[in-house]
Amino acid sequence: MEVGEPGGQIQGRTEVYVPPFSAPPSGEQNRAPVSDDGGALPVWAPESSDILYQSRGRIMAVRYTTRGGTFVADKPRVWAANFGGVVAFDVAPDGNRVAVVVPATPREAPRPDHTIVLLQNVFDELRRRAPAVE
Repeated sequence: MEVGEPGGQIQGRTEVYVPPFSAPPSGEQNRAPVSDDGGALPVWAPESSDILYQSRGRIMAVRYTTRGGTFVADKPRVWAANFGGVVAFDVAPDGNRVAVVVPATPREAPRPDHTIVLLQNVFDELRRRAPAVE
């Protein structure tokens, strides 16, 4: 699978493509489009004929088939909504769940777990405060 710029007038948006399985006799390298409204982070679903990818805060799924060695993708459908900020994801082996990586965003300034106090000249201070009695 590839992620790249679409051809034509749409610039600055990435799309998901599947390259040809083998080079056609004509030498053309036509890529089969998978996404139709932007897409990134594609993964093959392990137990189905689906490709999943992220688009606009959602995880999209596309069912695919092959006909005569040609890749044919159906229309993308929403597999899971409200996944904004996804850095990476993968599909579980059963194809029913995903593991998602999102960046941690602290809600407040981090507090230190420990406080370290460094004492210098401890014995000099003790001698000053509690002189030795003879």
